[in-house]
Amino acid sequence: MVIYQPDEPVRDPAVDQQASKAKGMHVTYSWASGRDRWEGILALAEKTQMNTVQLDVKDESGRIGYLSEVAMAKETGAGRDMLPIRDMLKELRAREIYSVARIVIFRDPFLAQQKPQLMVRDKNGAPLMDGVWVDIYSQEVWDYNIELAREAYELGFDEVQFDYIRFPEGTAAKTAIYGAKNDDRHRVDVIADFLSYARAQLGWHKVISATVFGFAGFAVDDMGIGQRPERMAPYVDYLSPMVYPSHYSQGNYGVANPNAHPLVVVDGSIKDFQELTAATGCQLRPWLQSFTMGSPAYGRNEIRAQIKATEQNGIDTWLLWNAGCQYKAENITS
Repeated sequence: MVIYQPDEPVRDPAVDQQASKAKGMHVTYSWASGRDRWEGILALAEKTQMNTVQLDVKDESGRIGYLSEVAMAKETGAGRDMLPIRDMLKELRAREIYSVARIVIFRDPFLAQQKPQLMVRDKNGAPLMDGVWVDIYSQEVWDYNIELAREAYELGFDEVQFDYIRFPEGTAAKTAIYGAKNDDRHRVDVIADFLSYARAQLGWHKVISATVFGFAGFAVDDMGIGQRPERMAPYVDYLSPMVYPSHYSQGNYGVANPNAHPLVVVDGSIKDFQELTAATGCQLRPWLQSFTMGSPAYGRNEIRAQIKATEQNGIDTWLLWNAGCQYKAENITS
């Protein structure tokens, strides 16, 4: 539900229309840095129903695909001179391709190395999980990522999607040390507070989305990572559950091998998320599996089954994930 503040700009209805029908693919900045590869992505959009590119701005490494002007990025050297980002966004707009900036938030090994005081540590004070996580309680971390989002809009992105908005998972993470923690807020409250703060800083006239674990649709708690869809949804326009069938466990949604039943799994997961977020006004835009992990190998039938499950639940927007940016037109076209 969009709640505009007094004197705040109103969102362009055309952007809302594009967002509600966005059908896209994830593209890394490394892949997009090759002109031939980038032209292949544009050609794929021309040949299929794909009308959206989700492009990494800051990825899991903590590096940025262009030379950012954000102060923290300049101080740490996070930017990389890989993308003519303004020109690329102009190309997308000229082709009426919707653009989504992916910003990985709390998994940031580069920032953790450059500013060790922001690194999450284990109970013995050593870097947690090789030092890839930064302090989720840190205002400095929050502001850095929000400034990157602000820059993304200024560069010309239509939407910003926050990823890794969560606490680290695993046994060691349960006793992790967060240097900026100074209160007893529950993990769920911290994640919701970040999104609330981001929305307040960026404004309701901007399209904001966030990823969430697929398991969050039926988990009885926050899974130790702070993600509860109903608490995240009020602050974003789109929640993107990662409903990859290969990631579910035996017996989930009544099937022995979820990976072999993409229609059943995606349908069930979307229904779970719809129930959790119905009262928030937030829309769903699921991440669908466009890669092989286990048996069966994923091709046209498996990808189309996931799209069908999305559409039969009244959703006309989705994103395909393939870490290597390997997408085939025949797997996407209806």
